Amino acid sequence: MERRMVIGGDVFPQQTEVNLFEEGRIEQLFSQEVLELFQNSDFSICNLEGVLTNCDVKRPKCGPSIKASPNAVRAIKRLGIDCVLLANNHVTDYGLSGFRDTISCLKENGIDCFGAGENTRSIIPYYQKDLWGKRFIFYAVAETVFNIPSDDDAGANLYDEYRVCNELKTLKGQCDYLIVLYHGGAEYFQYPTPWIRTRFHRMADSGADCVIAQHTHCIGAEEYYNGAYLLFGQGNFYLRQSNYPSMTRYGLLLELSVLDGSLQVKRHLVHLDGKMVAYQTPQDLTGFLERSRRLAEGDSFEKEFSEYSLGWFVKWLLEFRGLCFKDRLLRKLMSADKFYHYLRTNYSDHTVLRMLEHVRGEEDVEVMQRGLEDFFRARK
Repeated sequence: MERRMVIGGDVFPQQTEVNLFEEGRIEQLFSQEVLELFQNSDFSICNLEGVLTNCDVKRPKCGPSIKASPNAVRAIKRLGIDCVLLANNHVTDYGLSGFRDTISCLKENGIDCFGAGENTRSIIPYYQKDLWGKRFIFYAVAETVFNIPSDDDAGANLYDEYRVCNELKTLKGQCDYLIVLYHGGAEYFQYPTPWIRTRFHRMADSGADCVIAQHTHCIGAEEYYNGAYLLFGQGNFYLRQSNYPSMTRYGLLLELSVLDGSLQVKRHLVHLDGKMVAYQTPQDLTGFLERSRRLAEGDSFEKEFSEYSLGWFVKWLLEFRGLCFKDRLLRKLMSADKFYHYLRTNYSDHTVLRMLEHVRGEEDVEVMQRGLEDFFRARK
């Protein structure tokens, strides 16, 4: 019998199918091929992209707050998912209460979890699993947004390069295979950014055999580096999104096995078709393979990253300006290019350099974050 484990991307029900999750009707949520992948595996793991709670008190943040009734765990359990990651940007959407509800729900249903904690002292960054006579360690880490833990509040295991890389070096000495599940990167961007690629290389240099990026909600590219397999964007498993709907319907299920002492990775392309995650036939990975080829040949995707960044930059400029009805009216009347040039005329070189300083320097970032937090609190 073939021995394998399965790693899935982001999974969480939305309102349109939450009843199917609550009733555990996995035959209506996953195609037969997908069901067989999980149910014939020795171990499976996914990222839980939300909290399982009935709490209605949201933590203040930007972006969506994602939750479902604890009953929605029934489909996750019936599918055969053994363990879920909590190191992500939604784990504290409903504060400490929502986090505790999620932990309790998972434990009651025999599903292991790791990657977060109800305070800084209780964070569990990794999970150990013995399979096929080998020891696997899964290490979960997330980028910093509104998921920062404190002495009395929940949060995720956050990426700090010095600490994370040193922890990986230590863990590598305790296992045969070390797999890093990284929740971060540029959302809806199908290429690795310079920072992400550097981070992945450093984690591989620190002992990781496999580094997988989730969170981007789209399939990216792969790279083999220093004996490690790097995946820059796994895409969604089961997550319905209105942003870039075509791109976000697709994801890769990774099937891992060991052959002659070497970790083998097989990709399975799946897509959300209506309310069901189906196995893609044929397995057309043309775009993925082309991006991976360009990456291997030294392409840094500068043009693509500049175009992507421009769209976000215009949004940030608007937010930095505060409430300005004239700008919002002009944004509707002008093309994106004309509006960008209009905004440029409203900033002096000195102002732009100060903004660059604020977002680049670590000291400035810390001060700016605290100032914005205090400013937000003062408005209440």
